Amino acid sequence: MTKSRENLKKQVHIILQGKGGVGKSVVASLLAQFLREQADLCCIDTDPINPTFLKFKDLKVEHLNLLSSPNHINERIFDELIEKILSSDNNFIIDNGAGGFLAISNYIIENDIISVLSKFDVFVHIPITGGQAFEETISGLIAISEQFDKKTKIATLVFSDYDALRQNSLPNGEWHVKVGDVVVLAFGYSR
Repeated sequence: MTKSRENLKKQVHIILQGKGGVGKSVVASLLAQFLREQADLCCIDTDPINPTFLKFKDLKVEHLNLLSSPNHINERIFDELIEKILSSDNNFIIDNGAGGFLAISNYIIENDIISVLSKFDVFVHIPITGGQAFEETISGLIAISEQFDKKTKIATLVFSDYDALRQNSLPNGEWHVKVGDVVVLAFGYSR
């Protein structure tokens, strides 16, 4: 049975990763193409240097620079974004660039933005790649997942070829998806 557009809980998807070129904008565009069929959608690219998501013209992506300088959040603009999310009936997809990863993820955590958005389904996607970028993308996942507090539910991706990913580099050595979790910190992507 399919839910009507009016009965769906509003969703906010935030794509974060400190490594450039790992598919953040690809993840954002795939989510946008899927979600726009289900509900009204607002797509935002916050990458100040390489706004790739903005180039998907059909998705009507807005560009919003959340940084006042490298590694410093423009709090007024970020708070305006949160107000826009809170006052809108749209779903949101926010694609963040690698250059703003630390500043934006820290601001989200320090200001408990996930709790501010608690009436919505909030998903934080951190793309992980294989090959040479594996260690760096896993480090991004570990860095952000360690910053969330105990009340934040975390769902991670179960990798089908787990042994090939060097088990010792993964947090806690086990990854399990829990039904009902509201924050997704990993999204599998392969070029």
